[in-house]
Amino acid sequence: MKVSSNVTNPSPSALRQRFRPLFWLGGCFLAIAFIVRLVLLIWAGHAVPPNPLSWLYIFGVGLLYDLITFVYVAWPLVLYLWLMPTRAYRSRPNQWVTYVIGLTLLYGLMFIAVSEWVFWGEFSTRFNFIAVDYLVYTTEVIGNIQQSYPIGLWMLLIGLAAVVVTWVTRRGLSVRDDDSTLGRRSLWVAGWLVLTVLTAFAFNSEAKNRSANAYVNTLAGNGIYEILRGLPQQSSRLRALLQIVAGGSGVRRASPDAEDPGGHLRQQRHPRHHTQHP
Repeated sequence: MKVSSNVTNPSPSALRQRFRPLFWLGGCFLAIAFIVRLVLLIWAGHAVPPNPLSWLYIFGVGLLYDLITFVYVAWPLVLYLWLMPTRAYRSRPNQWVTYVIGLTLLYGLMFIAVSEWVFWGEFSTRFNFIAVDYLVYTTEVIGNIQQSYPIGLWMLLIGLAAVVVTWVTRRGLSVRDDDSTLGRRSLWVAGWLVLTVLTAFAFNSEAKNRSANAYVNTLAGNGIYEILRGLPQQSSRLRALLQIVAGGSGVRRASPDAEDPGGHLRQQRHPRHHTQHP
């Protein structure tokens, strides 16, 4: 009778066990975000005054944006942990599947971190609308990137680092589940969905811009967040561009920025020589 009660009403520890990989991903995400911000702060040099209040703002507000961004980034793993049947989830093959999922997500986060360092070196700012253009108009820029940086070597090194970190922290990816139910897991996911909606409406990219120093403001943000918020705006720009193009080439000339995104990006190839602020 006691066993039946436990199966019907699993303890909170069963849910914590099921979502343990989510906590692992959160720890990795926050650690990487902290390292990225610290490196960029050091790289900014005298552009950021050596003021403890500025540092507190950068890392305090930055942590808030990192947590908000993690709510969005974690959705693929949340869905997997939610929908995977209990028996299949506890199987040995799924343990290796979970390792692969964790490794893939970690590799992606590390790759984005290195990309943001490169982006800062070029534009003296974190990811912004230019980075969104890079994602949308990849054909125009990928050749220049491959010629300028040893992408293959970097990807190999990032992969090795991701494998080492995943192996060292593999206990965080252990697949344990003391009979959690889909209904209980659904409550967790519903809470995650509510948190996602609330943060989407309550925050935006401008909310962090409270400092008089532009570098402090941009360092307090999160590059992934800027991309996620910028993609819908870029989609609107693309729809407007298609409407303009459909109206005729003469009208199309009225929007030079939208006309030749590739040329725009090529002109921005070395902006650090003339860009003073993010």
